[in-house]
Amino acid sequence: MVVCGAFAAILPATVYLSNELVNEADQNKGQAVFVTSVTVDALLANFLGGWMFTFLDVKTVLIVGVVSSVIGTIVMLAALRDNLSPQKAA
Repeated sequence: MVVCGAFAAILPATVYLSNELVNEADQNKGQAVFVTSVTVDALLANFLGGWMFTFLDVKTVLIVGVVSSVIGTIVMLAALRDNLSPQKAA
């Protein structure tokens, strides 16, 4: 159920992002590419997570999860840095 809620929360964001970044003629393609990438990412994450639980202990898996989350947060904030700063008047 959590996955359904998360997907329902992110779907409007994909539409907004597609409207902002992709030409109007290609917005459907942009949304389709995003949904495809989310699906592929989920498959890879489940495969990798299963492999980690098979060969590593739970503590190590949790540490890997925390470290990868911190790295992802840093990358996201760096990518959004320009959008988070006050916009200059044109």
